Amino acid sequence: MRSLVVNIEGYEGQPTTRAALLLMALLVPRPGELRQARWEEFDLDACTWTIPASRMKMRREHKVPLPEPAVEVLCDLQPLTGYRELVLHSVRSNPGNWTSPSPTRRCSS
Repeated sequence: MRSLVVNIEGYEGQPTTRAALLLMALLVPRPGELRQARWEEFDLDACTWTIPASRMKMRREHKVPLPEPAVEVLCDLQPLTGYRELVLHSVRSNPGNWTSPSPTRRCSS
């Protein structure tokens, strides 16, 4: 696991791709759950990600505890996508689609 994280940290591509790879390794969600994650689902002070039932395979809300490294990744990502609805907003999407406030958290801007 450590070598995987080290290799991902050395990735020099898009910051959102790097963040997605790190979050996949740290949280092990289904790809669609992470790809569709919205900032409003994260409470970074409580270190939890609440995935709504509508996106879960078993149709039940799921609370994912966030380890500190995942919170750090999200805080690093916040200046890049925190003003958008999706955490991992596509770099190819319309830059004018700003719809959501920042997550609940202690991240300093």
